[in-house]
Amino acid sequence: MSIKRGAIGLVVGIAAVSALTCAGSIVGHIGAGVAREVAQMRRERVDSLRFSLRFSIPDDSKGVVRAHEQISFNLVGGGEKGVLPLDYSGNREGLNALRVNGILQLPVISDDHILIPDSLLHPGENSIEIEFETSGASMNRRDDYLFTLFVPFKAHACFPCFDQPDMKGRYDLTLELPADWHSVANGEIVCDTVSGDGRRRTVTYHTTEPLSTYLFAFAAGRFNYDRFNIGGREIGIFHREKGGQKLSQLPGIADEVARSIKWLEDYTGVPYPFMKYDLAILPGFPFSGMEHTGATFYNDSKLFLGANPTPDERLTRTALIAHETAHMWFGDYVTMRWFDDVWTKEVFANYFAAAMTRDMAPEFDHDLQWLRRYQDAAMSLDRTLGSTSIRQPLPNMLDAGLIYNNIIYNKAPVMMLKLRNMIGEKNFKDAIRQYMAFFPYGNASWSELVDILAAKGGEQVREFSKAWVDEAGCPRYEVRILNDSLRVRQTDLRGSTTVWPQSFGVRIIKGKDIADVEVVMKPGVGETAVLLPRKFRRIGQNGC
Repeated sequence: MSIKRGAIGLVVGIAAVSALTCAGSIVGHIGAGVAREVAQMRRERVDSLRFSLRFSIPDDSKGVVRAHEQISFNLVGGGEKGVLPLDYSGNREGLNALRVNGILQLPVISDDHILIPDSLLHPGENSIEIEFETSGASMNRRDDYLFTLFVPFKAHACFPCFDQPDMKGRYDLTLELPADWHSVANGEIVCDTVSGDGRRRTVTYHTTEPLSTYLFAFAAGRFNYDRFNIGGREIGIFHREKGGQKLSQLPGIADEVARSIKWLEDYTGVPYPFMKYDLAILPGFPFSGMEHTGATFYNDSKLFLGANPTPDERLTRTALIAHETAHMWFGDYVTMRWFDDVWTKEVFANYFAAAMTRDMAPEFDHDLQWLRRYQDAAMSLDRTLGSTSIRQPLPNMLDAGLIYNNIIYNKAPVMMLKLRNMIGEKNFKDAIRQYMAFFPYGNASWSELVDILAAKGGEQVREFSKAWVDEAGCPRYEVRILNDSLRVRQTDLRGSTTVWPQSFGVRIIKGKDIADVEVVMKPGVGETAVLLPRKFRRIGQNGC
């Protein structure tokens, strides 16, 4: 029920004053975005989070989307904290009603937050209900379809929430749509009805598994839907194609999704952890893909190939599908605690995508592909003074989008391969399985994964991580032959004393003789010598 704003002011006009009074000085410390201190405070106080959302999508693309939301949660911890801020940067004038535990309140806004005074909350179960209007812009509205995109910090532009990755919640969603529209969301459809006059459709979805706000999603519009059964696994595809050679590609796309899921289940030991797998192929989608659970979104030009695709185009699509599917485990099932570790989901998505494409498309030279896609792209940036470390500090979620670059997408997989080689495949795989088992549907930091890896591969893992993850730049090597040994010295373009532990091969050629020598750079040791094979000794007695 919508309440006129004037009525709210008459009923609880005094509430705004009391809210600001009880908030005290903490109001001045909330500020824009979500600072890490605010995020930690909320995470400590709120659990058992659940969002029930209802959006009414008008036929007119310029119309107002009317919404109702109920946020329920358990409040833990004692003592007055001042306020509990909800994040919301949407239409403030469209906030039509706010009820806290059933009592109508006047919204108190500070920066992009709705402040809920502690005086209105109590230990245990609490409920916040909000009626509001939101614009189509926050939902990427087109004339006859729309899609949400909340990564990395945009959910609060659409609806009030706790917009941080470590506050996972379950979502109940209902969409009211034009009758000729279809929709896809994270959960399965449990009810789909058309109004008596045939003009409107109401779709209700099953409650989701615990999700971070950036993974909640839905798309709706004049979509076609095809469903494929691949070895007993159902894969649904929403798209806007009506005919032609693009439709003939749908079975192959579904097959690659199913094969990627099977590969990851076998490797991680975790069956696909969500209730269904649908994907939507969207014109105008700004990324190649986005890994929403149960509703992965793809750009149509990336998934549909031309009539005569090149081998590289086919491999690129296979790698993209593998990448987004890997996110179901790495990013969705186990999610970073804070966005300074957003790279941890991207490193595994690319690392395992490369492993999957190696198995699924053995006709390609995957060692060459690795050099092209990751090694070269990473070094082109990493060897400059403008490079950044893989893991970057993030004081506020406002800047989360600035962390994405070639370092996290390309250097991080190179780092992960070196780490796996250092501790061995068995130890690495055992650590990944333990990581999955420790944090199901939860959040984990890189340091927590390092603890698991170090327990399997030794304390060298910590030194490795310090150099490769926390430091910017890459090593430069001076290689020479002196007497009977190959001497290798590591330096840093920036002049630091960082030593990047790794092993690599050096090929020595003497006439028609060839020798491949393995060089191992150990943590903290910037120079090493390797004894040459007998026939190559003393060829450089004076050094060369």
